[in-house]
Amino acid sequence: MIPNNNQEVLSILAEKLRKKNRGRNMVLLCAVAVGIVTLTLIFGTSAGKSIRKRYAGQVQQHQQYWKMRQKTSTGRSAP
Repeated sequence: MIPNNNQEVLSILAEKLRKKNRGRNMVLLCAVAVGIVTLTLIFGTSAGKSIRKRYAGQVQQHQQYWKMRQKTSTGRSAP
């Protein structure tokens, strides 16, 4: 088999291709960035909503507990 060293030629071709497709590469990079930001916002918002919902449920449980405790300790109903 004949030894073949194409590294220099491949480097030249890769550099020319990179320069030629600079605009397309920029559009693709922006599309990836927008996709990442979109997914982050979607999942971040849904996580925030679930945390807020859980917190509201806990607050409601505590309010019910203290109303019931006040009712049993004083013998009268809470407002």
